Amino acid sequence: MRLALGRLWLEAVVPATDAGHADPAAAVRQAVYYYLSDAGSGRAGWTHPRFGRGAEQTGPTIEVAVTVDEGSWQAFVGEAANQGVSVDELVRHALLYFAADLDAGRVAARILDDQAER
Repeated sequence: MRLALGRLWLEAVVPATDAGHADPAAAVRQAVYYYLSDAGSGRAGWTHPRFGRGAEQTGPTIEVAVTVDEGSWQAFVGEAANQGVSVDELVRHALLYFAADLDAGRVAARILDDQAER
């Protein structure tokens, strides 16, 4: 898939995912998978907020080519339709959702929990 995302969206996640070099495609891929992994969790903030729906992309954008497995991509597209937002809007929301969890330490905690279960 090819997406045009504002620098703000990517800068919120890219430095936190890999301090060595920026890889916007990896950041988007991680955000999409992370967002889908919380489907059905009932967590506040998982669904796209109503006040942001239909918002136009403003400012300079970066075109990002992202590869996501077909099943996950179809689930993501279906979720965008269920929530009544465009795929681009849901990608931006997933980036913010992922960045917030990175900042709060929830991503690290989930990794540690997954390791403990093994």
